[in-house]
Amino acid sequence: MTAPVARPRRRRATAVLVTAVLGVGGPAAAVAADEPDARHEVDGTVVYVVSDPVPHDDGEHFHEGSVTEAYAHVDGTLLDLSAVQEPVVGTDHPPVDALADGTDVVVTIEADPGLDRAQAVEAAAGDLDPRASVVDVETAGTADLAAQADLAGVHVLVVLPVVWTAGQAAPSAALQAAADGTAAYWERQSAGRVDVQQSVRAPQVVPQPAGCDDDAIMRAALAANPGITPSATTHVAVHFPAIASCAFAGRATINGGSIWLNGAAQTYVLAHELGHNLGLGHANTLTCTSAGARVPLAALSSCSVTEYGDDADVMGQGRNATNPGNISTGFAQHLGWATVADLGGPVASPTTLDLAPLAGTAALRGVRLQSSAGPVFADYRPAAGPDALHRPAWAGVQAHLVLTDARFRFPTSYLLDLQPTGSPFSAPQLPAGASWAVPGTGATLRTDSTGATARVSVVPDGAGTPTQRYVARVYSDLFGRQPDPVGLATWTQALDSGTPRIAVANAITYSAEYRTRLIADSYATFLGRQPDPVGAAGWLRAMQAGMIIQEMESGFLASPEHYATSGGTDTAWVTRLYQQVLHRTPGQPEVASWTSTLARGASRQQVAMGFLLSTEHLTTVVDGHYVHLLGRHIDPTGARSWVGDIQRGARVEAVIGGIIASTEYYGRL
Repeated sequence: MTAPVARPRRRRATAVLVTAVLGVGGPAAAVAADEPDARHEVDGTVVYVVSDPVPHDDGEHFHEGSVTEAYAHVDGTLLDLSAVQEPVVGTDHPPVDALADGTDVVVTIEADPGLDRAQAVEAAAGDLDPRASVVDVETAGTADLAAQADLAGVHVLVVLPVVWTAGQAAPSAALQAAADGTAAYWERQSAGRVDVQQSVRAPQVVPQPAGCDDDAIMRAALAANPGITPSATTHVAVHFPAIASCAFAGRATINGGSIWLNGAAQTYVLAHELGHNLGLGHANTLTCTSAGARVPLAALSSCSVTEYGDDADVMGQGRNATNPGNISTGFAQHLGWATVADLGGPVASPTTLDLAPLAGTAALRGVRLQSSAGPVFADYRPAAGPDALHRPAWAGVQAHLVLTDARFRFPTSYLLDLQPTGSPFSAPQLPAGASWAVPGTGATLRTDSTGATARVSVVPDGAGTPTQRYVARVYSDLFGRQPDPVGLATWTQALDSGTPRIAVANAITYSAEYRTRLIADSYATFLGRQPDPVGAAGWLRAMQAGMIIQEMESGFLASPEHYATSGGTDTAWVTRLYQQVLHRTPGQPEVASWTSTLARGASRQQVAMGFLLSTEHLTTVVDGHYVHLLGRHIDPTGARSWVGDIQRGARVEAVIGGIIASTEYYGRL
């Protein structure tokens, strides 16, 4: 990721410092001391501006590292509040005390003597003007965070090209095509609720700023085109010759009317920035892990975000500069343009729905579920029309987590990977016949079929025959997911035809998928990291060839990597074995005994096996499986039986299979 170029910020000396420096100069210093900087208090309203970074050379339009800054809208001018509130970079969270969008504020400007209020505001708005700057801001009212502007009706989109010299050319034809394409795009997304009337003005010559003073460029462009004022329904896009120090391709006010185009003249960029004007954030991707394995959704602390990662959405990473992809249903609902089946959570009864493609903006196009992480929207994006130009391999039923920060007041969407066992986001859609247990909803989302529409079902937990519920619970407990249709049918038929539960249970716990999860858990526990693909594949082959899990774990514990991170001495390493394997601090005689064993020639792997096969450790391991699968701690009889079996050569997979095959486990359905 390329770091964004920092926009220049004013840092002015205080009046006291000025007086001290000039005081050595005689009479002139006395005059300066008598004229301290003036302070002006002005009323304004908070508005956020987002800058989308410059393109990569590889053809992508935006890359990670957007910058979201707070401004105060004062008498038609935007005052940068970065001096009192740090900008938010990329997907970082806003400060806990961040100003809320739409809040009324009083801004204090410190200005050179002699500047009146209007001059001070104009100087403070200039990025490179040293005569005035914002030094304080106080809230003067409460924003209506629930308010959503009525976007229906006429929106004016005016593109103002500017150049630095009279002979310099502007890309007027490209800008006209971008304006036409943007107007058609947003009219289509709104199903005609919005009428975008676009125009491109003749290029105007304005002064070239010394650096990236984009605010000064906007003011100059508006002055050269009198009668135009940015607003919620008048969108003014100033296009200027590319300035290398401006770290953006496009920049826009959110829930506002100002757009800046730094040399960019593509439909995708202009349509993306107009999306910000309408109140939308970015379309990202979310990669989550649970118990060492990737899952579609987990606690957000276990997930990572790729900004702009949703390549198909116009608010993400556009892959076709002239034909942006459709916005997802969560965004469309925020704008008031989507018909959505809102099932909330937890889901009480089975529901089957036919979802129109995202291009079918007037039909039922999505279902909303309230997951434990926030609202999740499922919708249907086939590889048709513009969507065929953006990741056609992603076509199908998709799911997005959509979150709205109360201070920013605009939604951000996160495409979820509904096939997490493959390469990340190689195929994030939920294919026909597959299902996903949506966390916190008490229900499973299933794709029944896809075609002209997508038929999906939302089925509450507990639905189906007892055998089906048993198979579903085993998959949920062991894999963290619902069974795929083939797996559900195979195991249900086997059990209903008389196959013993222990045979089915062992087949599942001995599977490559479950052993892969055991391997990942061991890496996390003993090495503190995820397995690399080559290592995971090698250990899986070894387990399939007969290696027991304790032998694998002893390899981790005896490795040079573990020995070095433990301190690099036998004493430190043995002490860490007690802490990691037995979860307690050892006594000095215990450490001395094991270090003596090593000194007499025992290998680290032999010592590690002594810990891993100890009754103390194995009792804890089996007790953990009891708590997870049966909801209780192990009894003494069970502990002796299972621990003894493992010490005599039984596999942990067989112990887990025995637990899930038990009458007690089956009775918990």
